[in-house]
Amino acid sequence: MALHFGKIPTELDVEQVQEYLFLLQKRSKTPSQTYFKHCAYGTRFLLKFEGLPYEYLH
Repeated sequence: MALHFGKIPTELDVEQVQEYLFLLQKRSKTPSQTYFKHCAYGTRFLLKFEGLPYEYLH
């Protein structure tokens, strides 16, 4: 996510995070979507660590 937008994830707004997660789902060709889940779980951990709301992941 940081590489995609060129800034750290805590500086992104809700729409940017949702846009990135949607992009991951859209380009995934496998039914397991493991990479998407790891990205979502990693983002959830970062939000919890930084004390930010989970609205980024709705």
